[in-house]
Amino acid sequence: MDGVIQKLTDFINKKGIKVVTISEPNHRSYTSHTFNFELMKSLLKNTGINTFSTEKLGVFDAMIIDQYLHRVPGGKKLPADSFEFKGLGTKRWFTYFKKLRDDRYNLVGAEFNPYNPYKYEKEVMEELFSKKFIDSFFDPIDGGGDIQTETENDKLAKASFDCIEDFYKNRESFWMMNIKRVLKGFDNLFIVGFHLSKGDPIGKMIKKMYPDSSLFLASAALNITTQILILDDKYSQPDTFNRALEHGIYKEKVEKIDKWAPPTPFEKSRKGGFSLTKVTKENKSQKIRGIGCFIGMTEAEYERGKKVSDIHLPLSFYDFVVFMRDSEYREDMYL
Repeated sequence: MDGVIQKLTDFINKKGIKVVTISEPNHRSYTSHTFNFELMKSLLKNTGINTFSTEKLGVFDAMIIDQYLHRVPGGKKLPADSFEFKGLGTKRWFTYFKKLRDDRYNLVGAEFNPYNPYKYEKEVMEELFSKKFIDSFFDPIDGGGDIQTETENDKLAKASFDCIEDFYKNRESFWMMNIKRVLKGFDNLFIVGFHLSKGDPIGKMIKKMYPDSSLFLASAALNITTQILILDDKYSQPDTFNRALEHGIYKEKVEKIDKWAPPTPFEKSRKGGFSLTKVTKENKSQKIRGIGCFIGMTEAEYERGKKVSDIHLPLSFYDFVVFMRDSEYREDMYL
């Protein structure tokens, strides 16, 4: 792992890279998120990149975390378990950032936040954010009703809450808008997650903004363990299938995915533990597997070993592939 991180750090410095995106073999991969954590520390120590974000880290989440880490009025510290943060693999980031000066890093959120889970006491939130929001902003937390906005923080947080009303329609455009906002403000970024490759709308925007100073990394593994969500066969139609997933009407197993998505030729050709492969004309058409939160299927599909193909990603979407032999599943990597 250390050798790959050193190679990437040297390349980033040599090429003047300002924006780095990196995927995972699967969202709850302890292995890849450990690598991402160590890479983040190396970038912060050895390059000009000091702004960090991840998929699922909402703008309001990041505001809370930022205040909690170093900027609570009067130096007070709120218990970490008072908050239910999202952000892929970032749990260890917060502990590390707490040791640093405020001006050493920027932790930023770009995704939406569902509003209902934020049922914190109004007095606690007003003290935490002291004059960062309009006085009445946190009233709905106690009594419901419309959120009043005045400051830029008010408007940004409310927009992130509103996005959930049509998640599938709004998510990517909201995320893209905020990454663009972050880049205009800080001019550098390291961000973890899918939907960020050169083949995705957000990645295309980044490449256009930073044509010669952006770097797109893929993570791949030979042995991937993740969630398999198994639904009753009566939910086989797309609309009922998605509705059942949303309402948690499934059985969950954590297994290797080889039965449904065998390793690709590229993955099988890698040897040893961690390695770094440059994407070239010769290998760009090869593919790796990338799983988001889970693989979902009906009981019949599970029993017959239905092959899953929509998780295959071409290497042409990336500049380098970080390969690891095993991707270990851990549920808390989603926090």
